[in-house]
Amino acid sequence: MTTDYNAPPVCPARRPLSKGLNITGWVLQGLAAAAFLAAGGSKLAAVPAMVEMFAKLGAGQWFRYVTGALEVIGAFALLVPRAAFYGAVLLATTYLLVSKATVTDTRKRIRSRSLPGMLTSLTPNRAK
Repeated sequence: MTTDYNAPPVCPARRPLSKGLNITGWVLQGLAAAAFLAAGGSKLAAVPAMVEMFAKLGAGQWFRYVTGALEVIGAFALLVPRAAFYGAVLLATTYLLVSKATVTDTRKRIRSRSLPGMLTSLTPNRAK
């Protein structure tokens, strides 16, 4: 049995992608990789805005380092064809985790500044 390792990775039922669509995909992958590399690099380089943001989240600076490292690793993985899928999954997971932490923190701050919260803090405590 002979195997042709140079055969295009295309399912027989599907047409191969056109050259223009393939180039568009690579350009979009490159732009996404550049954006995540910049974001992760700024977290790892301890840009003051990032340090402040993660301090407000209350998760600790270790979370900033982990997030930055995962973003940089995912950005490089996007550029390697065999690892692009795993890089995209890693970046999506990282994005969802940071978004969840940000939304949770925002909800806590909004709840503490809401009208019922303020009124409760102004009323005298009548515990005996």
